[in-house]
Amino acid sequence: MTKKSFKLLTIYIVAVLVSRAGSALITPVLPYYIVSLNIDMTTYGLIATIARVLSNLIRMPVAALIPVIGYFKSEGIAITLLGASRSLYAVSAALGGSLLVFTIGYAVSFLQFPFARITRASIVSKFAPSERRSTVLGLISSLVTLATTVGPLIGGYLYQDIGLGFVEIFSLSSILVLLSLPILFPLFKDNELGGDREKETSFSEQLRRLPQLLRTPDLGKAMAILSVDAFIWGLTHDYVSIYLAKYINAKPVELAYANTVLNAITLLGFAVTGFISDRVSRRVPFMILSEVAGAVYFFLLASAEDMLLVYLAYVFMGLVICFWEPITTAYISEISETVSPNIVPLTIGAWSFITSLARLPAGLLGGYMFDVLGPRALFRIVLVMVISEIFLLMTLREPRKAKDNFQTL
Repeated sequence: MTKKSFKLLTIYIVAVLVSRAGSALITPVLPYYIVSLNIDMTTYGLIATIARVLSNLIRMPVAALIPVIGYFKSEGIAITLLGASRSLYAVSAALGGSLLVFTIGYAVSFLQFPFARITRASIVSKFAPSERRSTVLGLISSLVTLATTVGPLIGGYLYQDIGLGFVEIFSLSSILVLLSLPILFPLFKDNELGGDREKETSFSEQLRRLPQLLRTPDLGKAMAILSVDAFIWGLTHDYVSIYLAKYINAKPVELAYANTVLNAITLLGFAVTGFISDRVSRRVPFMILSEVAGAVYFFLLASAEDMLLVYLAYVFMGLVICFWEPITTAYISEISETVSPNIVPLTIGAWSFITSLARLPAGLLGGYMFDVLGPRALFRIVLVMVISEIFLLMTLREPRKAKDNFQTL
């Protein structure tokens, strides 16, 4: 890595850390605001589904546009959308709990995901060779985890102990997020880390590559299996914090403590699992371990009567994230490099798009099951499904060594 690349990456990481710390300020507070809106989980699931539909509509265009408009500018767009979502939450609260404004804010918060997720994976793939990619992704994820540990603790303290209301918490979060935007300004003239703009592929050419990309055997199978996984986890993703606030009667500070437990595990775990995965040159076993930890997580959630078991459950959820996030991103990027190194952003976008499609019905179905069957029954059903997913993951192959063998259609 050149000195210029290191400098640009450092500035990028600082901006990401500031924005994510600011956005996490609302983490222990948002479930209580949702409860205060007096909506059932079916309605909340519908709101989340609308947000995901809108996010999905832009994922493929975003994936093709990012190499064209620039990686750092794309992160700037993500930060702007993230700050805007917090501002809309504040407006919703100021209007006495406007469900319409909250829904718009929730949708805007999802629109930033395609920009942020694809940008991070693409930047890492450009300067980190495959044998160190999980380590680098893990280190960045650990730093982000450290930032998002601070935000919830401050947010819970300001809400529960200081007495700040929803409007103040959401507004403060928005301000902190947007303060990170000027940090990125010096990078907007750079399209990539030490790269040449002329080497980037046009938007139309990126889209022309998509059909052939999806026909790649290993990639197609991996995306299908990961989509099943996304559906399974999507059944409960939006409802765990609501369950803790409404059924376990967790206080905001207790939710912040649970988040801290999770972050403490991931803070160390991201770097360690990424390093070990690179050393042994294996990805799939770590993905399987993630699902094993997930099974324990859902068992503990379904059994919890107070926050003690919840804290233990969050330990295993931390393991789920450690074994999954950097490893899976590295796995998909390495498969795409067997097609062409230049196609990584589009591959990450396609993966994000397909798995997000799988989450759409899951979010709505999960909210209905939450209301009709109850949260504990929902967790037990998902537990069985997670165990089944383990056997599907066992059928995946490790990525072959990358070759630039892509032929334009």
